[in-house]
Amino acid sequence: MEAIKIVIEPLTPFYTPLQSNTLLQSDTLFGEFCWHYRFLYGREKLENLINNYDTEPVMVFSNGFPEGYLPFPVIPFRNLPVAEKKDIGIYKILKKFKKQPFIEKKLLRELIESGKEITAEILFENFTRKSNEKEALPSYRKAKQMHVTIDRRFGSHLEGHLFDKEYLFFNKGSKIEIYCKFNSKRITLEEVEQTFHFMGLNGFGGEKTTGKGKFEIVSIDESDLPETANPNGFISLSTGMVKEGEIEDYYARFFTKFPKHGPEVCPEGINIFKNPVILTKEGSVFKCKERKEVYGRIYKISQNDSYIHCAKILPLFVRLQ
Repeated sequence: MEAIKIVIEPLTPFYTPLQSNTLLQSDTLFGEFCWHYRFLYGREKLENLINNYDTEPVMVFSNGFPEGYLPFPVIPFRNLPVAEKKDIGIYKILKKFKKQPFIEKKLLRELIESGKEITAEILFENFTRKSNEKEALPSYRKAKQMHVTIDRRFGSHLEGHLFDKEYLFFNKGSKIEIYCKFNSKRITLEEVEQTFHFMGLNGFGGEKTTGKGKFEIVSIDESDLPETANPNGFISLSTGMVKEGEIEDYYARFFTKFPKHGPEVCPEGINIFKNPVILTKEGSVFKCKERKEVYGRIYKISQNDSYIHCAKILPLFVRLQ
């Protein structure tokens, strides 16, 4: 499989992924890609792509991350310093360290390419060293927007009923990086680019019918993920779930997702709600039994068996203790 990095620039706010710190979730990205691919190239070509997808995946996405960052690994804190009551400085650093959603790609590259084992102690040492440096301003922020409740009986607002929704608002020039592996014998790079271009025009994720989730492609290049010579595990770059037998041990964060169909299938009379599914978050760490291109599975949680929910995982291989 070929590995690429897709860099996009948001043009409008995105509807917030509530269960994750990431900017785009890979399973949602896969679903959006499939529907837009179908609109461009037809149903038959899409069915050829997802045929036998569980055993022969044509393409697998990572989540979307801020430019220059990757998900912070979920690694147990075994030998970190214990902050005493008087040592407020260490306490503040520890508290901040445990809440980190992302890690600098440059730092992770140095650790991986040096062949060192990725441990919480090493990560904390580097984090403490950088804690005195001036923090970079965030490229996005979460903010709530008020909405008016519509009275469906009369098609007007319902007086006294307001509600809010949370969105991601991006600074001008902010970029999101998405990693992808694809089988070039079954889908071309041009098809990938054209589908992403169409997705950017139409919008990604929730509330795209109101103008949310629009973006433009900045670049599509070869993947720049760091590699290690003798990995024994990997950091998950995707929202997904490994198969039984693929791993020996794990340090993961789980959540329950309640996925829905997009408006594309509503005319077919399908229930908009799929069955809930348990997934692991980006940054979850797995000790693998063998090295593979991708890990994970698919779920069939719709009333229509031909629809699949992608829980495949794009790995970043590392050395673990």
